[in-house]
Amino acid sequence: MQFRLRRLWPALSVAILVAVTARPSAETIEAVLVKVNGDILTKTDLEQRQVQYMRAKNLQPADDAALKKTIEEITPEVVSAAIDEILLVQRGKALNYKMTDEDFDRLVQNIRKENKLDTEEAFQAALKQEGMTLPELHKAMERQMLIARVTQNEVMSKVGITEEEARKYHSEHLQDFTKPGTVTIREILVKVPLENGAINVAADQAARQKADDIRKRALAGESFDQLASEVSDSPSKANGGLIGPLNMNELTPAFKKLVDPMKVGDVSDVLPGQGGYQIIKIESRTADEVMTPEDAFSFEVTVANDIAGIGLDRFDASGEFGSNDLSSLVQMDAISKFPDDPATKFLGENNTLSVIGQEVGHRWLAFLHFSDHNRQNSEALLGRDQAHWSFFFNSDASVMEGNRIEDLGGGTFRTTAAVERYSLLDQYAMGLVRDIDVPSMFYVESPTGLPANTAADSAPRVGVTFSGTRRDLLINDVIEVMGARQPSSANSPRVFRQAFLFVVGRGRTAAPAAIAKIERIRRAWEPFFARAVDNRGRVETRLSPGT
Repeated sequence: MQFRLRRLWPALSVAILVAVTARPSAETIEAVLVKVNGDILTKTDLEQRQVQYMRAKNLQPADDAALKKTIEEITPEVVSAAIDEILLVQRGKALNYKMTDEDFDRLVQNIRKENKLDTEEAFQAALKQEGMTLPELHKAMERQMLIARVTQNEVMSKVGITEEEARKYHSEHLQDFTKPGTVTIREILVKVPLENGAINVAADQAARQKADDIRKRALAGESFDQLASEVSDSPSKANGGLIGPLNMNELTPAFKKLVDPMKVGDVSDVLPGQGGYQIIKIESRTADEVMTPEDAFSFEVTVANDIAGIGLDRFDASGEFGSNDLSSLVQMDAISKFPDDPATKFLGENNTLSVIGQEVGHRWLAFLHFSDHNRQNSEALLGRDQAHWSFFFNSDASVMEGNRIEDLGGGTFRTTAAVERYSLLDQYAMGLVRDIDVPSMFYVESPTGLPANTAADSAPRVGVTFSGTRRDLLINDVIEVMGARQPSSANSPRVFRQAFLFVVGRGRTAAPAAIAKIERIRRAWEPFFARAVDNRGRVETRLSPGT
């Protein structure tokens, strides 16, 4: 299967963004009215749901004929979803679930707090703007509560995983929990000049002799990066010959065989290739790292992708998950690992919401290459696992492990913020802005003066000052390598349907405190996402949109 697995640190359970539905039977009364065990779906209800569906899918028919065709196509799915909801509500009533006055008062207070409705007048005005009365709000919230409780108690109780099963899965899928080792090298290339498109034997011998002499100078103690800057014919000479870090599992077999036995500081023999002769020095390397179940955190699986130009293959494995609409699944691990307040920092610069933001963001990010100042395909924007932004890329504090970097002048830089939002580059990949809306960007090349063990794949950190060479780039440099995003922002959705699913161990009951904690996270996530994308899009996490 072609799933894309991206992790903040890999995980085993439990809060997952998926959808759960049942497929009931129902009696059709007429074309637009459905009766389910005595409850009626009216024409008005159906029309409202059709409008909500089209908004959620960003469907914008060009004319009346297209509108009619769209409605015909979506109505069966809309009706089916409505029947699911009616049956869930009926099941909740049969189980005698009720919303108490205290429950309603608490929910209203949360709504007022989240929307900054400090006075009763402001609250009533907001209700009026939504076209609702207080009794109608009560009815809508009770309906939502019934659906949630039935889903939690009737559906979730049938889904379970024991700690033994989790550990067994971990041991059988170690490759999914392994961070590959990396190697960073420096190179010196001596090219062989061509004469009329052919290699002259004398010129080849001279180039080989020059490479041998350079290697001897390096072994004698001369600075390899200084030699690269002075005599190399490779574009990497601008960085002192620096290349990497490179994932060991992405190297060609021949190159991997070469560097495998080499230690840090080792200099290779003179190697033929690259149109001349090459010398390699091992600058640094890291070993494979296997995460234990205790180390594990959240990860994302891309289930289907129909977007070009963002670094993902196009594929659709949603059928294997039992849903033709599912495009991504996020697993967030044990609820006990997260603070009670979703806004509390607990994982470096991250809080719960930025962690969710990163994992949700892996549906589109971060896989973008670009054409650098030497017009070479570059991965310099990328950091950990080639799926997060580099520590040295000014990603405007992207939730994709990004820093905001201030240029202090004179080749000095400082990180000033981290993991706050989706940058305009992020939003381009997500289909929320046009290419012309993405401003000029920069990253820092050959950084020096860093804290120990700080590298491109390091976690973001505020307050780090370092030196280096600023390299600017434009969105056109990205498009030159990746191609234009298709579909464009004009034809991409602005509303993303998500569901929070809480999985408990087999034979256990979900603790009310845990459910309340997840509900706080869910309620905080919707406004966080809206702010993070500058209100250009939103997530809908409720079972019934608009309630």
